[in-house]
Amino acid sequence: LELTDADIRIVATREDIAAARQEINGVKVDESVLDYINMIARSSREEDNLLLGASPRAAITILLTSKTLAACRGRDFVIPDDVQELSYPVLRHRLLLRPEAEIEGIRPDEVIARILDSVPVPR
Repeated sequence: LELTDADIRIVATREDIAAARQEINGVKVDESVLDYINMIARSSREEDNLLLGASPRAAITILLTSKTLAACRGRDFVIPDDVQELSYPVLRHRLLLRPEAEIEGIRPDEVIARILDSVPVPR
């Protein structure tokens, strides 16, 4: 497969991207939701089936992607549902299962679900 310049079309300008970033930066995050994200990350580091839990960078990624999702859905604030929905794609490849857990067939999504179930959801 060979691509030429004619095959590539612009879908967003620099201005479009700058405007999107500005909109995302304007999305508000309540302190309780920030605490929720931190508790999810901290709980992952205490999970028995993991050798390696979520890093601070993973928590930041959950925050930024949650703000982006909220903006895409027309909101200027993050809700816990955004955090829960994005915890799976953000954490799935960042968590390192213990070999015993892998042998038992435990999947990262099961561990993430258990973590989310264990952390109180802000109201």
